[in-house]
Amino acid sequence: MSFQISVIIPTYNCENSINRAINSVINQTIGFEEIEIIIVDNKSTDSTRDIINEYASKYDNIIPIFLKKNSGSPSSSRNIGIETAKSDYVMFLDSDDEYDLKICDKLFNSISGDETLDFVCCGFQEESKDLNFNYGSSNFVKLENNIKLLNNLSKKK
Repeated sequence: MSFQISVIIPTYNCENSINRAINSVINQTIGFEEIEIIIVDNKSTDSTRDIINEYASKYDNIIPIFLKKNSGSPSSSRNIGIETAKSDYVMFLDSDDEYDLKICDKLFNSISGDETLDFVCCGFQEESKDLNFNYGSSNFVKLENNIKLLNNLSKKK
């Protein structure tokens, strides 16, 4: 099976947020059939593993990986996800975050439309009970290293 994007989600004890994260990938405008989700669980002790298994039983493009020992860091889970990924493009999503419904489409179209690029990234929005911040802008700049980054990374109220 061929995918446009591999989304790697490292998890650890996230039973209260993992559904929202996974659903934000499933509902992407690029089409879920274009995406594989690689969920690397870092030896959760809550019901996270059961939730992951439930999704994996419904979707062939959700690949669960359950570590036998907690590594103490999400970086090893991300690296395992990279090694497992089948697509040319990899995105990361923390288990307590969610994607904007168009983000995979926008980033894929941005990088696949320019063969000189190796990397793209974007701003993010952080929401809490008291504050709502937007980080980044929609203005891309091309750097010498063939990297496309969002310009004007700053807090906006």
